[in-house]
Amino acid sequence: MAILGMDIGGSSLKVVLREKEKILKKEVFDLPRKKKDLFDLIEKIYKNFSQKNKLEKVGIGVAGILDKKREKLIRAPNLSFLEGVKIKKEIEKKLKRKVFIENDVNCFGLGEKFFGKAKNLDYFIFLALGSGIGGAIFVDGKLILGEEGGAGEIGHIFLDIKNKFDFEELASDKFLKRKLGKNSFSAKILAEKGQKGAIKIFKELGKNLGFGIVNLIHIFDPQAIILGGGIILAKKFFEKEMKETIKKFVISKSYKTKILFSNLGRFGGAIGASFLGD
Repeated sequence: MAILGMDIGGSSLKVVLREKEKILKKEVFDLPRKKKDLFDLIEKIYKNFSQKNKLEKVGIGVAGILDKKREKLIRAPNLSFLEGVKIKKEIEKKLKRKVFIENDVNCFGLGEKFFGKAKNLDYFIFLALGSGIGGAIFVDGKLILGEEGGAGEIGHIFLDIKNKFDFEELASDKFLKRKLGKNSFSAKILAEKGQKGAIKIFKELGKNLGFGIVNLIHIFDPQAIILGGGIILAKKFFEKEMKETIKKFVISKSYKTKILFSNLGRFGGAIGASFLGD
């Protein structure tokens, strides 16, 4: 039996159909900006996929902070029309079946655990580097949710107290837009053309990213930190500075944390969502 995984991001909805270790189909849809339109699209996708395949389950990742029961979206800056919505109940009513709901970055971490670079790891952190920075923490092979379900908001660790800048203000698209007026895709194009300003800013981003990772290594001592998201497409412009910063500032050589880059691409969250409930 096949499993349907969806990832409701800030600008698109990604879908995968999985059967055991094989991805049967992938699709991307533009994200509607109204609740009714989004739920109608989810229903349409479900009907289209279930007509040809008997679905064992449906898992959905959503960009935002969920309540402890994984039923209600508490905070969702990029999906403000869903804030306060009992998303699990409303989708289940639409589809007339049980669904599993989880934060989108946590889903991407699950994708790494079951399908990606963390297959043989029990203690790791996944970082999504994009419009902001999201995190997923795994201990003994299990996703850590925290007391109220909001663990993993690594992007909001503060690194610059004077300017009140948190991690994502210094190592995500927010940093690139503030410094260059560009997102990572556009900044990467400039750097590839040899634009010195863009190359310099990517190096600075790499140092900032390295400092954030140093903090994570000191706190968690994980086997690996896996980096994903759109910014890693420009890794050749910041990887060296990131690793040099980590090597220089990690307090002891006893730390053996590997820094890995995801190869799941934009469908990692949808892949991980298909493993919810396992």
